[in-house]
Amino acid sequence: MPYDFLIDHDRRWLTIVATDPVSLAVAAEVLQRQAAEGAWSYRTLVDLRLLEWAPTTNEVRAILDETQRLTTTYGDRGPVAVVATNLALLGMARMYSTLAEMVGAQIVTAYSDIEAAEQWLRDQRLNTD
Repeated sequence: MPYDFLIDHDRRWLTIVATDPVSLAVAAEVLQRQAAEGAWSYRTLVDLRLLEWAPTTNEVRAILDETQRLTTTYGDRGPVAVVATNLALLGMARMYSTLAEMVGAQIVTAYSDIEAAEQWLRDQRLNTD
């Protein structure tokens, strides 16, 4: 499996660490697993620092479409911080963040620094806070 999935239900925090190979199907699987395991509304840290893969524009849109589809069933997704050091991947994460904001789907930010991403997540309120 090209990702580790670490859920802390007490803190309502999910950490996803991805490794190559990743694809659009894997990204959809991660979203579906997050929802199925009751972590959809949690603060989510998506660590992509080990990836060389970067999605295409169409794949970013497909990931957003899957997120919106799951939101109709599971409610609002919690805040998401994406961390990437691959510049192409970081750019696509920023594009996803912008598109998500435009459609009001979720709060997503993209960082190259994991400590900044974690701090941002800690500062975010959840629906149950």
